[in-house]
Amino acid sequence: MTPTFKGWNSKKVIESFSITPDSILVVVSGNALYQINSDASFFKIIDIPGNGMGITTKYDDIYVYDRTLKNSKGVYSIYQISREGKITTLAIINTPVLSIFEHASQLIFSTKNALFSVGVKTKEIFKILSLPQEDDIISIVGDYIHHALYFSTNKAIYRVKNNKIELVNDDFGGILKYDGEGLVIFNLDKNLIVRFKNNILYDIPQNFSTTKATDNTLPLKNLNGQQKIIFSETILLHSTSNEQFQAISGDTLEGEMKDGKIVQGKVIRNGKTVKIFWNKRNH
Repeated sequence: MTPTFKGWNSKKVIESFSITPDSILVVVSGNALYQINSDASFFKIIDIPGNGMGITTKYDDIYVYDRTLKNSKGVYSIYQISREGKITTLAIINTPVLSIFEHASQLIFSTKNALFSVGVKTKEIFKILSLPQEDDIISIVGDYIHHALYFSTNKAIYRVKNNKIELVNDDFGGILKYDGEGLVIFNLDKNLIVRFKNNILYDIPQNFSTTKATDNTLPLKNLNGQQKIIFSETILLHSTSNEQFQAISGDTLEGEMKDGKIVQGKVIRNGKTVKIFWNKRNH
């Protein structure tokens, strides 16, 4: 089999890519799908129905979808590509498909500010939810360990767990990845890569050193490592990312400290997380 080109020296842009279950890189460029071989040669697999399509492949099949707005009024589709190269239309909608998360039997996809599901076999489409604001949902990921679904706009991150929608963070959103240890957020506008560890996202028992703050003269500067602080007075908290947050009486801080500043953690008020501090990395 002759390679289309050695390495990616094509003049065409790579619009999207994915890794198959057997660890093969597949990329979308133009209106074609390419696969990389062990010698870094790229082979054209198949022509696909559109240009600039998104791609996902977690199980046996590959899915490509129309994600860019068309100049003329048209329809936007999700296509299923079998290992044999058969292309099947799975869904047709009136607005671009912005992101897809794969289950074995269904796809969860976003368009504009709404989430939908479509059955892989039945092709039935159901609306899951829509946000009250008109912000596009740009990314969806699942956490199979804790049975949660995360989705994000450019401005905020949300979670669906136990049939409830929760706001995780409203300081920023971005492209989401879940790697087993936590949620990773890529925000190109802010040049950020941020990780929310599982102990921040969930109520996971930690080996905290517990301190009861009796007044706002508590010497936080002496605290390091994993800490749990229960406040009985108002106190202004500082993070290593130069954030500030005012904790009030009854609040509890759980997180990692360095010289009295919060590296990563959360403030809990009346059983609910009211503030998340993240370990911010600028790139």
